[in-house]
Amino acid sequence: MDFWDRVDMLIKLEKTSYAYIAQKLGKRESTISGWHRGIKRKIPEAHFAVSIAKILHTTVEYLVTGEEVIVPGLSPEALEIARAADKLNAEGKRIILFQTKTLEQMYPLGISESVITAI
Repeated sequence: MDFWDRVDMLIKLEKTSYAYIAQKLGKRESTISGWHRGIKRKIPEAHFAVSIAKILHTTVEYLVTGEEVIVPGLSPEALEIARAADKLNAEGKRIILFQTKTLEQMYPLGISESVITAI
């Protein structure tokens, strides 16, 4: 699986499109398609790769290598919560943080396993 295979997979998961990515990058869809379907399946320049990763709520490391960025002590559930929260606007993130702090007081796990610490 290469960069573009992972982009394809994330586009399906995110329920988005190459047209949306092209719009966000300020590029024509044909340019993105050229990178994707070209003979060499070119990885875009770094600043475009970073932008694509942000649009798809992932990291450049994942798109390039297929390896998730590991955060010590971060559970799969906390990573899923962080990814969902990252898709929200500032107000939504503020609400999630408030609710998470409230839940942490009700259901403490200890500092090292804290969802708040992980996020």
